[in-house]
Amino acid sequence: MRIATIPEIQEIEKGVIEAGHSAERLMELAAHGMRDVLLVDPLTRLAKEAVILVGKGNNGGDGVVLARLLMEEGWTVRLFLVTETLGELPQKKLDQLKRLFPDVDVISDLQKLHWPRSNGVLIDALLGIGLKSKPQGLFARVIALANAARWRGSFRTVALDLPSGLCEETSAADEAIIADLTITVGFPKSILVKEHFSNWVGRVEVVPIFEMESEGLSEQRQLLTKSELRELLPRRLSQSYKGSYGKSLIIAGSLGMTGSAALTSMACMRGGSGLTYLSTFTDCIPLLAGHVPSEVMIRDLFSGDLFHLFQECDAIAIGPGLGQSQESLSALNYLLDHIQCPVVIDADALNLIATHPELEALIPEGSIFTPHEGEMARLLKVDLVDRERQAIEYAQAKKVILVLKGTRTMVVSPEGRIDYNSTGNAGLAKGGSGDVLTGIIVALLAQGLDSWNAARLGVWLHGKAADEALAMIGAEESLVGTDVVNAIAKAICALRQD
Repeated sequence: MRIATIPEIQEIEKGVIEAGHSAERLMELAAHGMRDVLLVDPLTRLAKEAVILVGKGNNGGDGVVLARLLMEEGWTVRLFLVTETLGELPQKKLDQLKRLFPDVDVISDLQKLHWPRSNGVLIDALLGIGLKSKPQGLFARVIALANAARWRGSFRTVALDLPSGLCEETSAADEAIIADLTITVGFPKSILVKEHFSNWVGRVEVVPIFEMESEGLSEQRQLLTKSELRELLPRRLSQSYKGSYGKSLIIAGSLGMTGSAALTSMACMRGGSGLTYLSTFTDCIPLLAGHVPSEVMIRDLFSGDLFHLFQECDAIAIGPGLGQSQESLSALNYLLDHIQCPVVIDADALNLIATHPELEALIPEGSIFTPHEGEMARLLKVDLVDRERQAIEYAQAKKVILVLKGTRTMVVSPEGRIDYNSTGNAGLAKGGSGDVLTGIIVALLAQGLDSWNAARLGVWLHGKAADEALAMIGAEESLVGTDVVNAIAKAICALRQD
């Protein structure tokens, strides 16, 4: 989905209203979409309690309408008005809410504000996108109190359209609401995908209330959404067999890092690869034999049949846990010297390329690089100070698909397009997460997706699997790579749901 700047989204909304769509109708559409997200999102779908912080403008009006819709679903909702006077339309919606639910709890005394319980949700509907500078007065105080309560408690915070207080000037934590999830309206806003704002934004969901108005927006910056990715994953036919869904080869693992090879292989199988081969060092084979799925076929990296595997396999990944020994370098050099198809290059393979730049000339066009920021800096040989610009320049120069991992992982094409991921959570900040991502991407390549789409869909599925895993285990701190692997099926199901 194309990304809009705040002035662009304001102009689109103005044009829609001038074309005959009322502001009230747009507010209802936005709130209905927000409710739908809350009822199915892994972070909020089990919640039945919400505290909504309401400002005087249309963002506050969205919150009031959302309160009505959630109460119709049986939620307990309390509204805190951070204003003495609501705007005309928000006041109309509040009057409607009170007629339908006369006992609704609406307060404006800060001393009476009670935060949600641990399984509840705090909903930020204070300021929206019209803010030009840092919030002041009561708004600043409520934002600081909300963030402090979030640190003390275990409830989730959801921002409507934009975390209140977030603007280009934001730098300190309490200058804006810290959200776990931002449900934005119309189109994703450019400020929401900036990596340095991701602590405030959290994950992003979009309610596309005027999707047909995108013609004037650039195609070079987009947000990955399931509605556009759903069709990429092929449905399986009854008359098929294991060879119908590709053969994947993973070159990974070394003594002390066999877990990386195991995670990548498991993710590859769960990602749909028909056949999965794992090629590793001789000493690692007995260690891995009991830790990878029985369906994975393990081969000795130096047995002499690697060339034949290159010819037979539809997709290859190299690097997870491979180490940076001379033997690892030889394996990478041999691979790049003998294959013509795109390959997924990760972890230690990236580090070897960074220290042996002569290998770059051997990399097939369309290969997928999956560095985190440290690996990216080693490839660039300079600090990563401008993620977007440096990522584009590297992808263009090397003619690769670049998956630059982060809170807002970017998939960058050699043509300069960036797709930002919208899924995932802080539980992925743990060893093994990148190995799972590599396994998913190579499985999608094996099933026939091109490099660009395999990277885009793989990144989204990886993050979504982490979100589904978090919903099952409850705590980001406890999330591990195997949890994510085991939730890949749930991510695929979620991709296909309306």
